[in-house]
Amino acid sequence: MSETALQRLPDVDLDDPFVQKVYETGRIFSRFFDTEIIGAEHIPDQGRVMLVGNHALMGIDTWALLPELVARTRRIPRGMGLRKLFDVPILGDLLRDLGMASGDRRSAIELLERDEMVLTYPGGARDSLKGSDQRYKLQWDNRLGFAHAAVMSQAPVVPVVGVGPDDCFTVFSNHGWIPTRGLGSASLKLPLFIPILKRVSFDFHIGAPIDAPTLDVEGASPTALEEATQDFASDVRHRTQELLDRAAMWRARVGSSRSMR
Repeated sequence: MSETALQRLPDVDLDDPFVQKVYETGRIFSRFFDTEIIGAEHIPDQGRVMLVGNHALMGIDTWALLPELVARTRRIPRGMGLRKLFDVPILGDLLRDLGMASGDRRSAIELLERDEMVLTYPGGARDSLKGSDQRYKLQWDNRLGFAHAAVMSQAPVVPVVGVGPDDCFTVFSNHGWIPTRGLGSASLKLPLFIPILKRVSFDFHIGAPIDAPTLDVEGASPTALEEATQDFASDVRHRTQELLDRAAMWRARVGSSRSMR
C-alpha cells in the first residue's frame, strides 16, 4: 500500500490509550440513551465486513452506536464520514486517529481489503434529514457506493438498524425547510424541529450477514459488475428495511423492541 493511502487511512490500535479513552468516554452518551445492541453475534470477530444502516437527525445514532460496537466486538468501526470534515484542521486528524475515513468508494475498498470492519450509512445526510412522515424509512434512493465496495472486495454486508434515534427530536415538518451548507448537496434542508434531545432508549438490531455475489472482479466485464452491484444493493436495501420495519413495529406495540422475535 502506498504511503499516501497509509496517511489517509492509518491503522488504529484498540490498545492505544487515547483511542480507548475516547471510546470509553463515549459510552457516557450511549448509556444516557440506555443503548442496547441486539444480535452482535452476527458481526464476525475478525475479517472484512461492512455494516450498513439507517441514519438519524444530527447523526445522533452514530454517537451512541460507535462506543457500544467497540465494547461489544473489540473491533474499531472504520466509519465512513462526510468528506469535507476531513479537510477541517485538527478535526480531520482527530477523526482519522479514531478510525474514521472519508466516505468514498476507494477508502471503503482499501479498508475492507485490509480486513477491517467498515461502517457506512448509504443514505448519508439525506437519510438523516428525514421529515416527520419518514421516520424509520430508508432514504437510500439508488445509492450504489456501498454495494460497489462490498462487491469489489468480496465482503459480506451486515444490516444494523436503530430504533429510538428518530424519536430523539420533535420534528414538525414532513419536508426540509432550513438550508444547510457543507453536506454535499445544495438541495438538502433540515426539517423544522425542536433542537432539544428527548431521552429515549436506543435499540440497535444487527441482522445476519448478506454475502456479496461471488464474482471474479478482475475478470468480470463492466456490465457484469454493474448488474451485480445493482442487484446486491437492492437486496441489501430490502433486507435492511424489512429488519427496520419489524423493529419499529415491535417497539410501537410493546414499548421496546429488545424482545423482538
